[in-house]
Amino acid sequence: MKQAFTLILFLFLAVTHAETLKYIKRQPLTQYGLEKTVNYHWTLNNDSNRFLKNIEFTVYAPVKQTAFQYCEELKADREFKLTTDSYQNQLMTFILPRMAPFQKITLRISAKLMMARNSQNISLVPAQFLKPEQFIEADSTEIISIISKLPQQQRTVEKYFSITASKLKNADYQPKDQGALKALKLKSGDCSEHAYLFTALCRAASLPSQYLSGYYSIGNSHLKSKQFHNANFFYENRKWHFADAFLKNFKQSQENFIAFTIHGGKSETLMENNHRFHLKGEGIENLKILMK
Repeated sequence: MKQAFTLILFLFLAVTHAETLKYIKRQPLTQYGLEKTVNYHWTLNNDSNRFLKNIEFTVYAPVKQTAFQYCEELKADREFKLTTDSYQNQLMTFILPRMAPFQKITLRISAKLMMARNSQNISLVPAQFLKPEQFIEADSTEIISIISKLPQQQRTVEKYFSITASKLKNADYQPKDQGALKALKLKSGDCSEHAYLFTALCRAASLPSQYLSGYYSIGNSHLKSKQFHNANFFYENRKWHFADAFLKNFKQSQENFIAFTIHGGKSETLMENNHRFHLKGEGIENLKILMK
């Protein structure tokens, strides 16, 4: 009798544990209530009359989880290897053993996302996003001086956002990153420089801030290269918030921004600091890459 009771209790606990695990696994999807599917294509053109071998093509996919985004599923029309770093950045690596002369290969990728208008709790440690980095010169005299000249009551994230928007005129896309200090000197910059300067100001004021790359997308859509954009998350009152100084979005439109990269993670080392894709293999200098 005692053995039978013990067996019944064990089975009950096992079922309860399994249901708890199922709930934990599903929990993010109940918090992120806006479903969205995006697709995008990468085209690799062998622009030469030679065979190319052992091509490794690695691209960023939507970040697995942010305060406003949960990537539920990734699909592609070719097999890929998925790598995720501690910041939840996701890399998809496609292996192409051989490409014929003048061959064109198109990789079709689809991501099912759950988005949120309100900030959700995530496991990233905010203190990781306080240090100076390349292009984010938070420890420079010029950046610190901007903060130190502000009266204490004006040292707010709203003010740092306003300073960024007022000090930099919007410029057309520049393929080469300039960084926060160069943008201050030029008094202009594209979305990258606005995001770099806002990040630097926040970090100089001991306010955690992330530099992001991604795409704006309203509803289900097909992403295109020209939509690529840089923006920020910042941490205040124990929550992450969205900011885009270039487009003057402050704590709004976060559910429409799909983050593909939180910069500073180990994925950047694997990508050798390339913002969107990375190539390895024999003859890659003959490849032309397009996102369509």
